[in-house]
Amino acid sequence: MREGEQSLSARLDRSEQVSVDIERQIKAGEELLARLTRIATAGRAAEETPPVPDAKSVAAAAQAFAERTRARMSGQSGGLAGGLAA
Repeated sequence: MREGEQSLSARLDRSEQVSVDIERQIKAGEELLARLTRIATAGRAAEETPPVPDAKSVAAAAQAFAERTRARMSGQSGGLAGGLAA
């Protein structure tokens, strides 16, 4: 009887050790997953941010658009629209 109790006690002690080890590993895994999630989210946010055009490029594009519009309105297509309409 005494041997059985000692054997059972040893098994229970070992089970408690394993349980503590598993809890520690689960906590470490959760922390790692949280860090990886933050890294992935930060990387994704950087990729999704569209590049901001500089003011000179925007102004030049607006000027070219306005000139093309004026040319079309006054009947001067500059040869582009006439070639495409054929």
